[in-house]
Amino acid sequence: MSAKVTNLRCLNTPGIYTLLLAFIRSRFPDENVVDDMSSVEQSTPFFGAGSARICPFIIKDGNRFGCSTATRTQADQFATANFAGVQLPCQMLYHFELTVGGHPTFMCSVVRRCLGDETLPSMPWDL
Repeated sequence: MSAKVTNLRCLNTPGIYTLLLAFIRSRFPDENVVDDMSSVEQSTPFFGAGSARICPFIIKDGNRFGCSTATRTQADQFATANFAGVQLPCQMLYHFELTVGGHPTFMCSVVRRCLGDETLPSMPWDL
């Protein structure tokens, strides 16, 4: 895990802060989670530069999953994920440890679905 918090607004991939804010709002629907630029009373702010720590990899069920933005290796950035009940290939862009309000920290991964058609191989590495 990274020792410093990550500024989500300064990442190379645009829109990550907005994407994570929408995810957190869906995860905590009973709370009024707002962005840190808002001044809404009785709300829980999600800070762009203080609520997330970037992780170069995670371990889930004994498997190591890296991400494409890790600086040391990109060897384990592809996996399959369940999208609406279907296992599809994806590229893992980021892994975050998120902190929101008084809740315990939790992990979140940002993935990009690999798209293809009949002219492309079914997997990016299946050439």
